[in-house]
Amino acid sequence: MSQGARTTDWINDPRKIPDVWKQLVKNPLDSSLWVEYYGKNWKQMTIKDMETISHWKQQLMLRQLANNESVIGFVIKPEFRSADFFIDEYAFLEMLDAIKKAKEGAKKGKSGVVRAEFAGMEAVILQENEELKRLKSNPKANFAMIESLYEQIFKEFNIQYVYYHEKYPDSKYPLIKWVEDQEAALLDLKMKQIAELRSKYNSRN
Repeated sequence: MSQGARTTDWINDPRKIPDVWKQLVKNPLDSSLWVEYYGKNWKQMTIKDMETISHWKQQLMLRQLANNESVIGFVIKPEFRSADFFIDEYAFLEMLDAIKKAKEGAKKGKSGVVRAEFAGMEAVILQENEELKRLKSNPKANFAMIESLYEQIFKEFNIQYVYYHEKYPDSKYPLIKWVEDQEAALLDLKMKQIAELRSKYNSRN
C-alpha cells in the first residue's frame, strides 16, 4: 500500500461501530449500511446528517481509489477536499471499472489507465446529476428542491450557494435564467476539476 493510501491517514470509523464500518469501507455506496451506521433512516435525517454521510462516503470512495493510485496514474491524498477532487457515485463506479480493465490489461503489457478510459472519466464528471435533471423538467414547481440540491452540489466543491431570494428579493429575475446561470457555474467547476485530473494524469505519463 502506498504512503497516500495508509488507512490511518483517512477518516476511520467516526461513530465507533467497527463491524458496520468495515463493510462500508468495502462498499461505501450501500445506502442500507449508512442507515445502520448512522442510526437513522433517511427520512429522519436532517440536511446536516446527509452532508456528514456524504463527506464520509466521499472519503471512503477516494480511499478505495487511493489504494489503486499506481493504476490510475496519480496520487489521491487523504487531505483532498471535495474542491480538489470530488467524485460522484457514478464516476466512482466508472473509475473502478477502468481500474479493473487496466489491471487486466497489465497482463498484456499495458500499464495504468489508458487515455481512452481517462477520457471516459472526463465524460462522467461532466454528466448531469440525474435527480437535478428530473427536477429541472419543471423548474417552477420544483424550484425549492432544485435549490436544495444546488446547495449540496456547490458545497461539494467547497463553495457556498447563494439562494435566489437572497440575491433577488424582488423575484424579478427569471427563475429559468437563474437555473441556467447555476448550470454554467457548475460546468466551469467541473472543467477545472477535469483540468486538475489531466494535470495529474500527464505528470505520470
